[in-house]
Amino acid sequence: MQKTIFYLLVLVILGAGVYYFVFKEHDLYSKDEAAFTVKDVNELGKIFLASSSGRSITLIRTDTGWVMPQGYRVRQGTLDNLLRVLHTQEAKYPVPESQHNMVVKVLAGSSVKVELYDREGEKMNSFFVGGSAGNYSGTYMLQEHAKRPYVVQIPNFDGFLTPSYSTDIDDWRDRSVINLQPDEVKHFSIQYAQDSGFSFAIDFSGDKPVVTSSGQPAGPLNERRVRVYQKYFSENYCEGYLNGIDDLDSIIASVPLFCQMDVTARNGWHQHIDIYKMPLNKRSKNLRVAKEGDYDIDRFYGVINNYRDTVLMQAFTFDKFFRRAQDFFVEDPSVELMKGNIKTNTPSQN
Repeated sequence: MQKTIFYLLVLVILGAGVYYFVFKEHDLYSKDEAAFTVKDVNELGKIFLASSSGRSITLIRTDTGWVMPQGYRVRQGTLDNLLRVLHTQEAKYPVPESQHNMVVKVLAGSSVKVELYDREGEKMNSFFVGGSAGNYSGTYMLQEHAKRPYVVQIPNFDGFLTPSYSTDIDDWRDRSVINLQPDEVKHFSIQYAQDSGFSFAIDFSGDKPVVTSSGQPAGPLNERRVRVYQKYFSENYCEGYLNGIDDLDSIIASVPLFCQMDVTARNGWHQHIDIYKMPLNKRSKNLRVAKEGDYDIDRFYGVINNYRDTVLMQAFTFDKFFRRAQDFFVEDPSVELMKGNIKTNTPSQN
């Protein structure tokens, strides 16, 4: 009986020791040094990311959405992913003592510093994001001024979180060229370089749209077609930014201007777009059948944002804007039902 009590006491002592040196240590650190989770991302007003390589990104919440100091809007998908990571990431365990020096050294040489501020500008948190822990299960992170780094992970997620803290501006810049709801559009114009008679302008500021053109189209205005056109202004994105490419200015100067577009919103936002034809390249679908003087039929160059950016634009997205003034002064197709057959008188363009 006495031996049994002795063994029980030994087990209790051993258990208390294990708890103190393993679990208790984790509890002490978790309160002060493992607070990597943002409980309410709606409290965030600014996010600052700075890499060891010298690149940095600042994201600022405004009444109209998140922006960067350069005036660029933030890409919504990239922002949503970061906010999700901040809200769900949590410390799994402190880095073991045997790996402590190595991990701290790696964080000092290659990491992203993250600073989070609330809407009043007060700093909420600051920590460093390193690379992947073993087997890509978890990410090394260290709170600023903390003594010990942690392995941080999203529950039930296999992978590491470093890519969500990118400091590459191309990952964060919104790729929208024109993104307005129909009732937000105030004025639009398109001027064709070679066929100026097809150029037109539409004023949406009144109760009814007004279409003007130097070509003086004949016939009454087809308001239904104009209203359909008005719906084209939402979610028009470029394929990517071309800034920084060697000799890009020379390439643009060597190809013909196709058209110029101007869009003005009711809130004063304005976008001017110079659209240039794109030389044939390995990606061109019409490369094999192209003749001398032909250009890529699927893509073209666009110069936007007050001439600050050159982008790659897809015809699939922007072809719908390339209408003629006359198209808005054509009657809709008439449909006749005769002996079970439908006859449609279709104009040259819808």
